[in-house]
Amino acid sequence: MKLQNKGLDLFFVTGKTKDAVKLLEQAIELEPRLFPSYLQLCFYYVELEKNPKKAITLIKKGIENCPKVPLLYGSLADSYAQLEQHHEAIDNYNKAEVLGIELVPPFYFNRGNSYTKLKEYDKAIDDYKKALNIDSKHFKAWQNLIIVYYYKGDTHNALEYASKLEKLDSNGKFGVWAKEVIREIKMR
Repeated sequence: MKLQNKGLDLFFVTGKTKDAVKLLEQAIELEPRLFPSYLQLCFYYVELEKNPKKAITLIKKGIENCPKVPLLYGSLADSYAQLEQHHEAIDNYNKAEVLGIELVPPFYFNRGNSYTKLKEYDKAIDDYKKALNIDSKHFKAWQNLIIVYYYKGDTHNALEYASKLEKLDSNGKFGVWAKEVIREIKMR
């Protein structure tokens, strides 16, 4: 536990990330049920090393040792999504949800993105709307919702949501984007 705490403390100290990683790796070798170490190492491997395969291997080990920790399944899902393995991603998002992961906008947004990649547009729409019900200013969820409606050929809903986004972010880049989408759809 001391190695984990020291590693977590050092992780964001400039120039100490590699030392923190070593400490966290040692911590899970000594005590394989320290799930915060797995989560931090997963972040490191995916975001800083750009190595989601290594993260997947690590998180699977974490799940073997901590099978009831929903955050591990969420991290595994995100790592699979990075590799464009969206069936595996969705399976793990769903396991995380069943285990009680906090259902925050990024969860729904990320799962919606995997559904979009698999062309399961209705499920993607449902997840983007869930993200927006929690945070109406999750502009990327707005954007993807509009795009998915467009992919489905549902220009009516694409226009409706683009109009809502334009009003919500009238002076921002997403509002400008929505205005352009509206113009493009109306020109067709």
